[in-house]
Amino acid sequence: MSNTKIIPFKIVETKEEMDLFKQIWLEVCDEKNFESEDFHSKETGVHFLFANQNGEYVGTAEVGKYIPNEKSTVQYYYDFSKLKHIQQNIEDVYEIDKVCIKSEYRSQGILEDMIYALFSHYKLYNAAYYVSAIESIFYRALKRGYKIPLVQVEEEEKRKQQFNDFFLYPVHFNPALYINYLNNEESSRININHLEEIVREYRKGNII
Repeated sequence: MSNTKIIPFKIVETKEEMDLFKQIWLEVCDEKNFESEDFHSKETGVHFLFANQNGEYVGTAEVGKYIPNEKSTVQYYYDFSKLKHIQQNIEDVYEIDKVCIKSEYRSQGILEDMIYALFSHYKLYNAAYYVSAIESIFYRALKRGYKIPLVQVEEEEKRKQQFNDFFLYPVHFNPALYINYLNNEESSRININHLEEIVREYRKGNII
């Protein structure tokens, strides 16, 4: 089983875990009046589950290959393939979607677990860029609180897109820039040594 003292997330592997992932995500969709996109398959994506302090899974995140067609889960919000640096690195671009935490467990440190999961993915898959469409509140938390170098697409620089009753920012970022920041900023809320420890544990096969 996972070394939960070091690894703050669970990667979905079984049908039962995927069913739980979908249950959590769809529950939050109902709460926020989201419309859910399709799910990446195990072949194209990685699905993360995040637990509360009691070990109950209460959050999700999906990271999948960015394939700019109807199968992309973020293409509806913006065609990131129009960006030159995305085009040039298209084989190493990933999309982030289905990031959620059940309402009663927000502001309990799970967001940091999600950031560790994302940058563990970067270390393991050598991603060049990530693309996403994220809620404005989540955007501010990542940009201001954790200094993640999110970049809004140029034509959205001065405005945000509204879908139903919520606002989204189409964003992209280079994860290597954040790793460089962590290596040079001792006061960061994300610890680079802990991140490296998580990746080592994963490579040792301690996540199953």
